[in-house]
Amino acid sequence: MPQTDPVFTMNDGNQFRNLSMARFASLIAPVPADIDIIFRLADHRSFLAAFGSVMILSLVAELLIQPFLSRAIDRFNRKRIQVINQALFSISAVAAGFEIFLWGRIEAILLIMLLIIEIYYTISYQVYASMAQSIIRRKDAGNYNGLSEILGQTPVIMGALLSALIWSIVPLPYILLASGAAGMLFLLPLTYVRNASLQVSAQHSTSAGISMSRKMRWSTVLFIFLFNMPYVAVVSGNYLKPIFIAQLLNGSPGTLAESEIIYAISAVAAGMLAPFLIKKMGEFQSAMMFSLIYVAGSIMMPMFPIIGIFFLFQVSHGTGNAGNRISRNTLVMRNVPAEEIGRFNGNVQILVVMARISLLVLYILTIELIGVRMLMVITGAVVLTAVLAGTALRRYATIQMDNRLLPEKEPSVQ
Repeated sequence: MPQTDPVFTMNDGNQFRNLSMARFASLIAPVPADIDIIFRLADHRSFLAAFGSVMILSLVAELLIQPFLSRAIDRFNRKRIQVINQALFSISAVAAGFEIFLWGRIEAILLIMLLIIEIYYTISYQVYASMAQSIIRRKDAGNYNGLSEILGQTPVIMGALLSALIWSIVPLPYILLASGAAGMLFLLPLTYVRNASLQVSAQHSTSAGISMSRKMRWSTVLFIFLFNMPYVAVVSGNYLKPIFIAQLLNGSPGTLAESEIIYAISAVAAGMLAPFLIKKMGEFQSAMMFSLIYVAGSIMMPMFPIIGIFFLFQVSHGTGNAGNRISRNTLVMRNVPAEEIGRFNGNVQILVVMARISLLVLYILTIELIGVRMLMVITGAVVLTAVLAGTALRRYATIQMDNRLLPEKEPSVQ
């Protein structure tokens, strides 16, 4: 049986700071390599099918590992899971850098590293979300998620800024080597985070897989999934937006990096605004408002293939998706017990991955027929449909939609 730690809360400033720094370090290491790789794949029409296929392959891999990841998060030392994840990424990045430097097999390496980075981020986000669930008190959830969004976007801003500055002067092998070395070096902040293991009862044993407690019905999972659609569109847009930038805006890796910086700064602004709106409006109304902001940007962005206007609507994407995520995560943190969070998020993640696969298949099959601009509009319409469906499903979800109606509880970590 895993060992457990004493209860600690957001008032434990050292633990909160240590967790935030570790998350920051884990997220920033792959950013320069990720941006460079994605643009190189998107800039060549001959790579587009392989680019999309590898993204789908990464999602299939995520589906396969999700049951084991969900179970591990709820049963074992979460910090150790992230250490292994980060070490594997670092070793892969260094090996890829030497491979390109020595033998120059760049196309295959780009595709393999894209696969590895996608899986790395999937594991990292779930592990850090679960660690936070064990630390943060429910009444602090909105403020924490706002601050987490700000801190989470900082690596994107710094990494994208670095990419914008070095893409034309630093060869890809050196970027991969630097990202790999940073991943190993940035394990250090993680050592200061207290072990996050949970005591689980027999009913939550290995045989439970990713099945949630009966208290959490599938209608609740479906509701949270539907309000995940702005996120689904953002990550699926990692296929469409680089193509839009490279082929319609005639941009460069620097343009892609600049768009990521604008997105991240907008998300930081949402991180400051969303906790205030959650207190005034409740989580559901806030999530709805931010989702509609995202939809508006999605539909308008492809209508004007001009770099300045594209950047303008990136603001709506950054604000809308981040604000929605803060509201949605606060809703989950206020309702889901810490000992069940791995399986709950795992069930939602399975639906998210299936939606991402469906969108990517649509993109790959139709991009040459209807073009990237029409696919961006269709994606916005899909998000709008999902949000409206989530609103209709609201009455069936077994969670409170308004934080003002919730009694306070302490963390369930023992």
